[in-house]
Amino acid sequence: QTIVDAAVFNLDSNYKMSKPYLPGTTTRTESASGIGGLPVLGLNMTIVPVGPVEVYGEVSGMYAGKYGHLFDSEVGARVSPFRNLFLEGGYRYFGIKAEYDKDEANINVSGPFVGAGVRF
Repeated sequence: QTIVDAAVFNLDSNYKMSKPYLPGTTTRTESASGIGGLPVLGLNMTIVPVGPVEVYGEVSGMYAGKYGHLFDSEVGARVSPFRNLFLEGGYRYFGIKAEYDKDEANINVSGPFVGAGVRF
């Protein structure tokens, strides 16, 4: 299946710049916060080897030219012990590389996860 989705972020950051902005100073600490988003495109696949078990994989992202890119991927399994309840576990990687003027950000988050949910 093809995915057309949106990645929405709530960002709180603190960063230190090591350039002389004012006479006599060599660093400046700043913070920023806000909400942003990007449309993403991708693919997903689900295999059902046994009735209540699903194995899935998903990859999505967006390339923003000279401004950077966003990449998200996930593989895992879901088990539905009851009709509307599911338990899941897997591995996820999420990365953003962003550049604007002389500012740059690289964010990479990855690792195993577990979860539960209800389907309606």
